[in-house]
Amino acid sequence: MFADAQTPDYQVDDYGSHRVTHFLHNHNLPLVGAQIIDNDDGTRELHLYGFVATPFGMQDAQQKALKYLGDKTIKVVNSIEVNPSLANMPAPPPPSTAGNPSLGSVSPPPQSDLPAAAPLRPPANSDSQWDKAMQNIYRNGAQPLPQPNNGP
Repeated sequence: MFADAQTPDYQVDDYGSHRVTHFLHNHNLPLVGAQIIDNDDGTRELHLYGFVATPFGMQDAQQKALKYLGDKTIKVVNSIEVNPSLANMPAPPPPSTAGNPSLGSVSPPPQSDLPAAAPLRPPANSDSQWDKAMQNIYRNGAQPLPQPNNGP
């Protein structure tokens, strides 16, 4: 009646995937995510997904993720989509320094190899295009953004 269920030949590294995704979000790639796959044969795969505005952004995401992982043997599956309309989106607001006034106007800290913290959800009831896009991604996963109307 039921076919034998086959176990997959891989496991998803949830912790590593989260760390790489958060690293990319903190390095000017807020619409890019990563999933790390550990295959049963000992090989690893890095799957990149999401959206960038330019082909350079697509390569930048791959290079940053590989540098962060420090694994030269990992196979990369780059499924990032280039969507030039993203270049017209307003930049996200800078992170608040209200909790630590000593951070004032200092430069961002140097890159770290420490595990990244969990990403923050966008603020509720925000009307900006940026916040709406991020809310949709958290709710539905990466989806194409609506294109601007060029009609009369």
